[in-house]
Amino acid sequence: VGFTGNQDHYYDPRNSYLNEVLERQTGIPITLSLVTMAVGARLGMRIVGIPSPGHFVVMAERGGERILFDPFHQGRLLEVDDCEMLVRESAGLDVRITLANLEPATAAAFVTRILTNLKGCYLRTGDFRRAARVIRRLRQVAPRDWTQSRDLGACLLQAGQAGKAIDALNLYLEQVPEALDKEAVAKLLRQAHA
Repeated sequence: VGFTGNQDHYYDPRNSYLNEVLERQTGIPITLSLVTMAVGARLGMRIVGIPSPGHFVVMAERGGERILFDPFHQGRLLEVDDCEMLVRESAGLDVRITLANLEPATAAAFVTRILTNLKGCYLRTGDFRRAARVIRRLRQVAPRDWTQSRDLGACLLQAGQAGKAIDALNLYLEQVPEALDKEAVAKLLRQAHA
């Protein structure tokens, strides 16, 4: 029905909001994979998301047969070597993929990756207020990922909310006392106090 990957404006935040993806019929690999999975489920098909580094694809399974395809590129059928090439092009990694070792993404993995993409979109444009809102959601999904506290503190500081930044930065330093970036975070904390 015309859904396609948004190659011209890949980092547009609207590509990560399902309502926008449905309305505009364009998105990024992970959101188009979700749409494909939902349509497949309505048709009685088992389609799962495959979280390869840098580029989500989907896999249909029936009777022991697995078929890979790429919703971002209009549903192009993929062989295993095509998946390896996508990972190399999008993430710069050389990985060995086999149909047997492909594992479907969990619901938590989908949410985390979509929020991480959205966080990156807002950070690219310097929209620290919205980035902080997304990071708060990431902290709910992965409460022990202390780097999110660090990033939240940095965003809040940039958004002019120094008091709130102090709490997030302190939490990071308390939970990761041997962090490699502790001096940089301590500097942010001093800026927030000032």
